Amino acid sequence: MAVLVVEHVPGEGPYAIGPALDAAGLRTRLCRVWAGDVLPESLVGIEALVVMGGPMAAHSDDGIFSAGLLDHLAEPAAALREWARVVRPGGTLLLFHPSGRAERAARHGRPPSPDDPLAEPNLRPMLTAGGWRTEEYDDARAYFLTRAVRTG
Repeated sequence: MAVLVVEHVPGEGPYAIGPALDAAGLRTRLCRVWAGDVLPESLVGIEALVVMGGPMAAHSDDGIFSAGLLDHLAEPAAALREWARVVRPGGTLLLFHPSGRAERAARHGRPPSPDDPLAEPNLRPMLTAGGWRTEEYDDARAYFLTRAVRTG
């Protein structure tokens, strides 16, 4: 399996995610749109997709969809603040994972960690401090979904 990294402008690169992917034993496939590389017709063999969009202006986007990312970041609160900078007031943040926290923890042979950034007592204050208002928090067995709206 591989991770497809799509670069839109020169010099974006996968930055810190590159060494993390290497450490996880995932090979990276690079598509440089700016250099004329053609996106693959099929994503067979691609386990994940990283789209590099370059620097984004403040309040330039209507929303962000993050799947299975926040709990893997060294500084999840910083990511929430940066996403709030980019999303216009009233915009939406969706945090998603195709399995709930308890199911993921069970797959690793442990109970859910109280330190998990996706645990409701941790996530709600981080969202609020980052400029978001939590509208929905659903940590179901089959999925995790939090929907927040950009304040300000």
